Amino acid sequence: MSHANHIENSEVMELWSHNPREQIRPFLHDVFRCLEGEIPLEWPLCDVKEYARLYRAFYDGVNEIYDAADRMRSLTPRMHMALRLMGESALYLMKHDWEHPREFHQPSAQTVELVAHRPEAILDYDQLYCTPESSQRRIERVLQWVTPASRVMFLGDDDLGSLLLSRCFEGEIFVAELDQRLLDYVHERAPDVTTLPIDLFLGGIPKSLLRTFDAVVLDPPWDHYHLWCFLYKAMICLKRSEKARIFMSFCPLYLEYMQRKKHVFERRLASWGLQIDQLTPGFHMYSLQGTEFMEMVHSFVPDIELPLLNILKNVPFGFSHLYELRWNPSAQPGALRSRLLEWWHSA
Repeated sequence: MSHANHIENSEVMELWSHNPREQIRPFLHDVFRCLEGEIPLEWPLCDVKEYARLYRAFYDGVNEIYDAADRMRSLTPRMHMALRLMGESALYLMKHDWEHPREFHQPSAQTVELVAHRPEAILDYDQLYCTPESSQRRIERVLQWVTPASRVMFLGDDDLGSLLLSRCFEGEIFVAELDQRLLDYVHERAPDVTTLPIDLFLGGIPKSLLRTFDAVVLDPPWDHYHLWCFLYKAMICLKRSEKARIFMSFCPLYLEYMQRKKHVFERRLASWGLQIDQLTPGFHMYSLQGTEFMEMVHSFVPDIELPLLNILKNVPFGFSHLYELRWNPSAQPGALRSRLLEWWHSA
């Protein structure tokens, strides 16, 4: 899929804004008015020194909110996390807009058309849709590793990666997903994709599919427990091959700020014989405005009388990293651990 294939269908453009910058820059203008009293005339074409000054001012303002929250002893971890999600996402958007002042990854018209009519995201299913260009770039990364003879499994697919992949890939594609609406949507548009109605928290992958996939793609919920519910299934699906890859989209904030389990996550990966082959920070952006997810986040925001907080509530996008995982041939898990994984999976 080519980034050069620009969208020409005005009806599709109305259904889904194809360029996140149209929302990012007005949001940053509100931030600058709050912090500076005016919009810097040269933004985002300023030099490194001016960018560093503006970023530091924004960073200090966000940390003032965090510090105020730390002094409120009654706050729950979820309240702190709500502030972190808005603050860190906003800082990421500022960095992103300065680093890419003109160019931006553009989804193809085909990508926008394929995702434009999908069902509305439901919070009960932990759904939060990433932008069309994020979905497209994720599939482009997968295509770097698969061959026409490969098998690809999507563990959950609210971003419709299976549908995008089906347009440019001759191998077998499977989707394990709880939301029957999405399975029907994929099947109607790509009948050759095998759809499996599976609860990825409680259900199991059919035994005939275990260790048969060259690539597994997942975008699990953003907490430590549910992350591993998905990752264990990814491991049991993945072939024991040095070329096999897991492509996982995950927001690191819950590991780094809420549960402080980043080191636990990395150690557990190693104990199962997996290693991070490549980590791309901020690879995906997720549309937040008007979502049930953002309504939930707002419900946890504490009452802090700082003007910047009211602006952060309107942050248009969240972000996640892309983790590319592979088996480490020198650190295979023992037979007992493998049997435990199969027992846990079937149980």
